Amino acid sequence: MSIKAVLSILILLGCASSLKAETVFESGLTQLRDVTVYMQRMLKSTDGRYLLDIYSGVWNPHGTLFNLENGRAVSFEGFQKGNRIEMKSFNPELGDAAKGMYSLGGDLNAQSGEMSALFSQRDGISENISFKPMVQVSERPAFVFKLYGYWDDKAYKHYIKRIDVQDKRTGQTVQQLDGFSAFAYGINYKDMNFDGYFDLVLDDASEDKRLEDNYQIYWMYNPQTKKFQRSPQLEKIKGSAHLDGVNRQVSFGNGQNYQVEKGLFRRIQ
Repeated sequence: MSIKAVLSILILLGCASSLKAETVFESGLTQLRDVTVYMQRMLKSTDGRYLLDIYSGVWNPHGTLFNLENGRAVSFEGFQKGNRIEMKSFNPELGDAAKGMYSLGGDLNAQSGEMSALFSQRDGISENISFKPMVQVSERPAFVFKLYGYWDDKAYKHYIKRIDVQDKRTGQTVQQLDGFSAFAYGINYKDMNFDGYFDLVLDDASEDKRLEDNYQIYWMYNPQTKKFQRSPQLEKIKGSAHLDGVNRQVSFGNGQNYQVEKGLFRRIQ
């Protein structure tokens, strides 16, 4: 029986929509619904005293609060429910948040990136802090990502092969990202070049790469074209990107440090 005949039968029986049938039969891909999107935000206090580097949008938000006046930093981890975030300080070596000396909690506006928080110490001293995105832009897009891939029985893992980028406001697909293979353990959504727009970072699984090989795929958002485009320059670098919002630098480990100036990466010797 031909593919068109199978699709027609499914539609008539009400078993599947044409979109789902196309996904299964024509592309061989299925939607991956359990892949975590880790969103990293750089928020600066309105008084210029603090920088909050935080992973949000997950049940266990975590990050670091930098005091830009004295150079001190406090690591936090905690919980998120809806827009509400509650975190306590912890020792990275012990990982004990229950005995934290500091707490940070507040409501985060997922679209604007603004956050009203209460920063408290164990001795009872506390202060209200208002945060805004470190780099502010006039029109920041709001996207929903639909991930498609397949299950490999031999490797016993899922792979991402396509991402449909949808406008969160309208629900319309504005771009389709393909031509790659990535591990489906999770994806990162963060502002790699400090231009105020978030970029997609995936673990590269092409050409028989292993997760421990530590190569990434970078889909950088271009605000001029309003599209994501791949970065061959960054994909040549081995190592996971660590963002330093205080100095606007990116480290990939093993001495691979880059200064970001006007969205461009310059190797620091």
